[in-house]
Amino acid sequence: MRILKSSLRSPLIRRIAVVVFACILAIEAVLLVTSYFSERQRLMAHVATAAEMLAPAFIDEDPVTLARLMDNPHARYPLIGYRIDRLGREPVMAGRQTPDIRPDSVAWSYQDGEQSHFIVRRALPDGASATDRLTLIFDVRAIEAAMRAYVLRIVGLVVLITAFVTAGTLIALGPILLTPLLRLRRLLRSAGHPDLPRQPPPIEQLSRTDEIGDVYRAFDLMLDSLDRSQAENREVAARFQDFASLGADCFWELDQNLRLRFIAGDLQNLFSCSPECLRDLSLRTLLRERGLSARQARVLIRAVREDGYWDGHFEPDHGGEHRLFVRVTARVILDQDGRLRAVRGIIADITAESLMATELEHLAAHDALTGLLNRRAFDGHVTHALEARNTRDTPATLCVLDLDRFKAVNDQCGHAAGDALLRQVADLLHRHIRQGDLAARIGGDEFALLLTGCRLAQGMRIAETIRHAISRFRFDWQGSRHDIGVSIGVAELDPMLGQAADMMRAADACCIKAKQAGRNQVRVFRPQDQDDSAERASITCMNQIGSALEHRRFELYYQPAVDLAQTVNGEFPAESPSPYYEILVRMRTEDGRLLAPGAFLPTAERHRLIESIDRHVVERVFGWLSRHGGVIDSKTTIAINLSAASVANASFRTFVAESLQNSGIDPSRLCYEISETATVHDISGSVRFLNAMRDLGSRVAIDDFGTGLSSLEHLKHLPIDYVKIDGAFVREIARNAIDRSMVECVVKIAELIGVTTIAEEVSDATIAAALRSAGVRFAQGFWYAEPLPLDSVLKARANPALETPRALSPEI
Repeated sequence: MRILKSSLRSPLIRRIAVVVFACILAIEAVLLVTSYFSERQRLMAHVATAAEMLAPAFIDEDPVTLARLMDNPHARYPLIGYRIDRLGREPVMAGRQTPDIRPDSVAWSYQDGEQSHFIVRRALPDGASATDRLTLIFDVRAIEAAMRAYVLRIVGLVVLITAFVTAGTLIALGPILLTPLLRLRRLLRSAGHPDLPRQPPPIEQLSRTDEIGDVYRAFDLMLDSLDRSQAENREVAARFQDFASLGADCFWELDQNLRLRFIAGDLQNLFSCSPECLRDLSLRTLLRERGLSARQARVLIRAVREDGYWDGHFEPDHGGEHRLFVRVTARVILDQDGRLRAVRGIIADITAESLMATELEHLAAHDALTGLLNRRAFDGHVTHALEARNTRDTPATLCVLDLDRFKAVNDQCGHAAGDALLRQVADLLHRHIRQGDLAARIGGDEFALLLTGCRLAQGMRIAETIRHAISRFRFDWQGSRHDIGVSIGVAELDPMLGQAADMMRAADACCIKAKQAGRNQVRVFRPQDQDDSAERASITCMNQIGSALEHRRFELYYQPAVDLAQTVNGEFPAESPSPYYEILVRMRTEDGRLLAPGAFLPTAERHRLIESIDRHVVERVFGWLSRHGGVIDSKTTIAINLSAASVANASFRTFVAESLQNSGIDPSRLCYEISETATVHDISGSVRFLNAMRDLGSRVAIDDFGTGLSSLEHLKHLPIDYVKIDGAFVREIARNAIDRSMVECVVKIAELIGVTTIAEEVSDATIAAALRSAGVRFAQGFWYAEPLPLDSVLKARANPALETPRALSPEI
């Protein structure tokens, strides 16, 4: 009984019991109907048999027999009456008998309701026959009552059998099906509840070979998979927490109505509040409470709804003393139908990064020594001022200042004193310019001012005020006092005169002119001054140089040097490669004219454009050699001329080294020519550059040797590979004994220190012969080759007769 109750408590077993009961009941119902009709047919057949047996008695009309038959309580036939109809005598017909009814027989005629009709034929003594119709009346209700009793007995039996079979099924299914399922349910509950201990499946269930065993084995595999999944989930969660702790300070989630339903993280430092004070707030309210305007909140909400993503920075109002910058990232989560389900995101504290970026932005736009704007940032402000002058007619005046006698202070007292002087001058400029004006340091001792909303006359007055202030300024350093001055160039911004760079060149030209005129002066650029042709020509040349740099209109030429030891009567054999190529530069103007170096390099040096030209030439030469270097003999040295400003600049050394590494060319093929005047200008900077280039594997040469001071002293101490004797000593060497002696002296010293000599400006065979007898190794000049475009080397490789050095004539 306990097993039966347990089985009935199970919904599955109850459903099985219902199915079993219904099936058995259906089967029993079919059997009942079949049995009913079979029993009824049997009863009716019995009645018919009884009627057939009773018929002769009724035909004979024996009263005793009839009474006994009618009143017999034990009879199984419910006879309640009869009727006999005499149909008459039939004559005997010779040779013929009725085929249907034999004499002395009773034939069943039909059954109609409560009556059964029989035809009885009797044989008479005379051979004839008599036919009677017997009608027996039975009680059909008694028959039906007997059938109902029979059916009730059968139905009771069916119900009892069904109940017993169902109960037996439940009792049998209990230990077979219910008990394993109950155990499996307990195992499932323990597996799905994180607080309950995990229970392994029973061994006896796993070893079963039926479907229950398959279920348990599948459940065991599921448990193993669940364990692995949970372990992976824990690992992923731990990884996520680690990444989150490194990448964000707060996590949040909004529901489909953009109300905060989850937030976690370091909210105390970010917003000075707990998660409870923020939960269930709308996004619009959150943004407004944290310092965003209504317009900013609308923009953010629209971006989240329309774009599905938002990433931005803002400064929330967190109630602290220090500024706070955060980065908010949001992503929209949609359901399967594309409807908004949630919005998730992170909040990261980027205060340190923002402050660092602000500081870096400040450093990128300001001079580290003085705190003033640097050249790049100042040029940008000048460009904006020109645009304002063009669109809104807002006047502005530009001033370029160059300190006088600064180099003396720097050389006598050292770089620390020079830096202190520059800082004090920067403070002085700040005190004498108006609010809204801009001051910048654009060079070593050069400054610039942008006086906004200022016409030329007012700008002149401000410039004169600054000049007087600097003239009265006394710089004290370690007990010594120094006087300085300033040369100022002033130019009013005018879009008709060009771009910002053109205006800077104009003001710089006036500053140079003020310095050349005696220093400590203010000079003004006036476009209408027709008599100042030199200044206008200088400005025009500066504009042409700037345009040529922008549009890459500088062209590379080369001029070879020859080995005098291989010459015959001053001429060079055609089959011998040139040992030395000097790269020269020409500038193509906008109207197509080709300018020699002397026409633009002095202006470029005065206006500090020479370093840009040097960088351009180095980049072009390295690029050409990386593409076509194979057409030049590997033993030929390629020489590049560099200016004093480039040599003294440490960033230029870095530029050359990086460009050389990126080009992939052999550094040993390169030589850098530096004029002797450049080494005199900055001897320490020159030595650093020469050593750096030699460390890379390249060679260095001193150009125009003999034009500087103490030339022989420099020759002894400079780390060089070539010395190029200036043409001033070469042109008259065949007729002037002093020039010849100077050249011979240089050659002897060069031989002692292992330096190769190159003579410049060789114009005829006589000079070549004199140089060879003096011991000069290489010679260069128009006698051997004029400068030609560098690309002509590509043609000369295919036809050696086109090689630039003068070849020996066929007669020699």
